[in-house]
Amino acid sequence: MRASVRFVLAAALFALGSWLAPWPVVPVLAALLVLVWPRSLTPGLLALAAAAGWGAILGWTALHAPLGVLAGELGGMFHAPAAVVIALTPAAAAALAWAGAEIARFVQVRGSVERGGA
Repeated sequence: MRASVRFVLAAALFALGSWLAPWPVVPVLAALLVLVWPRSLTPGLLALAAAAGWGAILGWTALHAPLGVLAGELGGMFHAPAAVVIALTPAAAAALAWAGAEIARFVQVRGSVERGGA
């Protein structure tokens, strides 16, 4: 399977998973994906895929719901402009995915070393 197809599939999985479950699904999905495709999906690539997935959710929400009102309310709670809240949303997804993928890689490498494989 091509790398671009894997990236789009990962972004779709992050979007669907986040749509159906709360945010902790992002690092779990990233960990599973890095274990399934360890050579082709790096933590950085998974972080971009998660950001793209959450960006797609934001785009859909902007078309079908009052995203500006929600962002304005959240921005008021955090004393930040609505644009900052919207920009930080995909960044949070990227950080979560990167962390989950790095932990999975660490566990995978540590297991390999303990078995005498690397």
